[in-house]
Amino acid sequence: MIELFKKAAKITNDNIILAIPLIAFMWIFGAYIGFSGVTADTLGKTALSLVTIWFMFAAFLSGWFYMVKKAVQL
Repeated sequence: MIELFKKAAKITNDNIILAIPLIAFMWIFGAYIGFSGVTADTLGKTALSLVTIWFMFAAFLSGWFYMVKKAVQL
């Protein structure tokens, strides 16, 4: 188990670029949630906002996990 953590730490240190998209997405995601919380005043707007949040999150995760997969292969 310790070896697994050592390997994960080495991969993370070799590919520190993986943190930048995560930080940028969290910042944009937080701004969008804050904006949509203020402007979504009807049920339709709230539903559209939730669907948009779901798709944003899914698109980010698919791209980010692909980057992680490529980093591990490297």
